[in-house]
Amino acid sequence: MPDITNMNDAQVLGFFVQQLAYIEREAYQQQYPDILFPELVPVDTTLPSWVDAVTFFSADRVGEADWFNHASRSVPNADVDRQRFDSRVEDASIGYIVTRKEIEKAQATGINIETERANSAVRASLEMTDRVLLGGDANKGMTGLFNLPNVTVANLQADGTGGTTFWANKSPQQKLRDLNYWVTIVNTSTGTVEWADTILLPVAMYMDAANTYLGSENPGKTVLQAFRENNAYTAETGRPVTVRGVRGLESAGTSGVGRVVVYRKDPSVLKAYINPHQFDAPWQVGARIWQRPGFFRIGGVDARRPGAIRYFDGINPAGA
Repeated sequence: MPDITNMNDAQVLGFFVQQLAYIEREAYQQQYPDILFPELVPVDTTLPSWVDAVTFFSADRVGEADWFNHASRSVPNADVDRQRFDSRVEDASIGYIVTRKEIEKAQATGINIETERANSAVRASLEMTDRVLLGGDANKGMTGLFNLPNVTVANLQADGTGGTTFWANKSPQQKLRDLNYWVTIVNTSTGTVEWADTILLPVAMYMDAANTYLGSENPGKTVLQAFRENNAYTAETGRPVTVRGVRGLESAGTSGVGRVVVYRKDPSVLKAYINPHQFDAPWQVGARIWQRPGFFRIGGVDARRPGAIRYFDGINPAGA
């Protein structure tokens, strides 16, 4: 075995580079179940790394056909109400360091360099992406799934105890009615053009729906079970509605009240551009320290067809 204490910097770096395939394969294969954006937001990862912004158009069709008299000079016209938006894509970074002592120890013992730091770097990139795609980033002017600017915001029906909108003051039957209303209003308000297939609730409200039984009208059924089995979207399409509890929604509404997000999860409705985290070549940053820098890029969530998205505020009070 060579005298590892006498290795020069090039030899140390060479051994580190040999280890990278193992280290980063392990890091990228690690599963992070609490990272939610892959399941909630359609993403496009094909954006070239040099692009700083994406231009897209949000369009709604206007105009209706009508009967025509052969002697008339008036013909109704169809048109498209089109709005242009420019969405920024910003650079971000996170890496890790390894010391010469750690590299020498790994070579001497024949073990792989620890993967925890690479895992931590990948996880940090996913956590930041998750935070931005769900809640946006005010400093960068980015909006997320919870706060898209061109989406209609409505309050829940205020018929709970005391005339409130809060689910804590509503009966199981009223909660079931709310769930059905959120799905159907997207369809009816767009002239039956759009359907919502996803409902996101504050975590406590999701647990409430999953554990509250309806009673004699639906014996043995919780609010959530009854809704999933019998709702307008499923009856029409044969497909289930996705209902999820998501952290952060308990204070995402106006003035910090709880918000419900109802939308169709489809890239034609909403989309985000990202370039996933990638490690660059290692470089020496100190006498005995090597850094493995990593870079990724994030754009906010863009609403392409806002009619297929709705916010409903007031499911829980601020601070709940």
